[in-house]
Formats: sequence, structure tokens, C-alpha cells
Amino acid sequence: MHATFVEAGWAIAIIKLQRDDEVECLGLRVVVESPVFPCGAIVCPEAKRLGLLREIASQMSAEGSIAFSRVEGLVGRLGNIAQVVPAANTYMQALYRLEHVRLRVGRRLLQAAGRPATGAAGARAIRRRVRSVRVNANTPATADYIRSLSWWRHALERGIQVPLAVPASFPALAAPGSAAIFTDAARESGVSGGAWMALLQSDGSLLFLWCALPWPADIGQALRDNVLSMPAGELGMMVVAICVFRRAAVMRGHLISHLYCYTDSIATRATINHDGSPSPQLNHLAVALATRLEQDEDEDSGDEADVLPGLSEAGPGTEPLRMPPLQLLAVHIAGTGTSNRAADAFSRDGGARWLAELSGPVTTVRLPFPDWGLRLLREAALSPHRHA
Repeated sequence: MHATFVEAGWAIAIIKLQRDDEVECLGLRVVVESPVFPCGAIVCPEAKRLGLLREIASQMSAEGSIAFSRVEGLVGRLGNIAQVVPAANTYMQALYRLEHVRLRVGRRLLQAAGRPATGAAGARAIRRRVRSVRVNANTPATADYIRSLSWWRHALERGIQVPLAVPASFPALAAPGSAAIFTDAARESGVSGGAWMALLQSDGSLLFLWCALPWPADIGQALRDNVLSMPAGELGMMVVAICVFRRAAVMRGHLISHLYCYTDSIATRATINHDGSPSPQLNHLAVALATRLEQDEDEDSGDEADVLPGLSEAGPGTEPLRMPPLQLLAVHIAGTGTSNRAADAFSRDGGARWLAELSGPVTTVRLPFPDWGLRLLREAALSPHRHA
């Protein structure tokens, strides 16, 4: 065991070792050979995987209240796995929210019941840990909890493993499989969201994909009233651009595995790079992005937006290529002025003047803003900016 750790480059406190003591696997397991990752992988032990599946199934089917300690235990064990599975972070926010639920109890009631009334001196009510909870109650918090458990169930059924050795850096933009998108959103009257992507064709010409849509009246007003936060508008545009542009690129023979996402929104960058957000609005959009990417990588989702008009130039009878797993890296464009002027142009005036500046052999394709993107923004607006 000592030799293995030394070979892997992991630090060991020799003085704390106990000879002949058995090492029990309480968390994750490291395998040197994996059929999926030749360089080795970190996997969830089979006993733990089956135990988690049993507990998830039990909670999802529970009709009455369950002990709150079961929620805490399950969230803790799933959080352990999420430390090495970045995609899981998107689905942890709902679990953490229910795990931290507390009841406000009057100090006098606690004193009358002979229970300790700890808390701020003079406070009339105290937040106390609950003893049981109905995880299938019809509330937003429990509904999100069950949806997150559903994702974990499917992930554990497939088997969780991540590569032991990963690239030390994101591939360069010029590397095969790499591309970039630029997005922006605005909320002034008569403006919209906009995005673009440029791809180099095999014949040396440029393929310029772009999208812009004046916000429907209700979404524009929600942004101006700050019911839908501006970061949510920015992230919503980013989510749509990632899914729509990626599919359009793949249908034209461009297999994209790594995507740089340029934005002038710090919150959007953080949500993309951290696979989730504590903000209910932003995390709703992050979950939607993860779900759609998984559908695209597993099989065609069947959504009406998957068939995009204007893409027949790929050739009659051409079948969409299988999409490889996509890794994202969001980059914040700091400053004002010309830093993000191209994306700004599409969100404010449809990009007409900027398109006119394109020179050389270039093919421009305007992609439609899908209906599911508008539904997604309306759904996000129903959630608060942050939890109370």
C-alpha cells in the first residue's frame, strides 16, 4: 500500500501508519485498468453504489415522513462522490437546500416543553433542526430534491467513474475539436440576446453561425423589473447558444469536444465553470444545460428544436454525427467598449452592421432561437434570485 501511494505521488504521514491494519474502502476506489479510461479511473465501489441506489429508491417512493437523518446521510454520501464528479455539482444544490431546512420555533414553546432554547439572546423564535421530513411533499424544495435524486439514480445505474489522469490544461482554440462562442444579453426596450460562432471549413472558408432574438414582451419586462435577473438572461442565452450551435456544427461535420464560452457576465462564467450555482434561477438553467447535453450525447432527444432549418446544405441524406462528450470553459470578457462588441451587436441591433464587416469567403447562417429556450427563461423567472 505504501509503495503504491508513493508511486502515485500521494503524500503519506509515515508516523501515522499502523502495520498489518486493514484499510476499509469507505469512499471511492482507484483502479489502475479501466475499459473506459486506459490510464486508470476513480470509481464508486459496487457495494456503495448498490446501497445508494436502494436508499434513493426508498426515499423517492416514500409516501409519508422519513427521518431527517436519512436525508443528511444520503446527501453526505452523494456529496462525497460529487467531489470527483464535476457534473454532479449541478444536482447537489437542491440536496443541500433540503438538508439545511430548519423550523422556526417560538422560544416560549421550547421552554414550556422543557427543551433547550439555544440561539441569540432575546430572540422570540429559534431555527431548529427538524426530526422528519416528507421528501415527496408538493413543495418546490422537495420537488427539486426528487428531481436531483432521479439524476443520481440514473448516474449510479450507469456506473460512476472518472479518469485518474486528466489533461493539465484546456486544449488550445486551434486544436482539433475546439471552438468558441460569444454571447450577450440586454434588457433595454427593443433589445434581445445574441450569440455567434465562427468555424473554419475544410476548403479554407469561414462558417459563421449566429443567433439573435428580440425578447418577447413578458421576458423583456421580467428582465427590466429584475424578476428574471440579468445574469439569468445572460446564462439563458449561453445555454441556448451552446446547445443550438453545437448541434448545427456537428450536422456540418464539426465534432466539438471542447468549447470556450466567452461572456461579459461574471455570474455566467462561475455557473458554467462550477457546474451549478447557489442561485435557484441560475441553477435551474445549469440543470437544463446538463440535461440537454446528456440527451444529445446519448441519443437524439426528439425535441422539435433538434431539427434546425437552414442546415440542409450539409448534403441530402446526411445523417447527424454522434456527438462526443462536451467540456466547457467559460471566459469572462472584462471591461467595456470593444471587448465584446460582436456579441453586443447581435443582442442590440441584430448584428446587421457587424455582418457587413465580414470579408473573404464566408458563409453566414442564422439559427433560430428555439421555443424551449424561451420556456426555460420563463421557468427560471418563477424561482427567486436566491434562497431566503
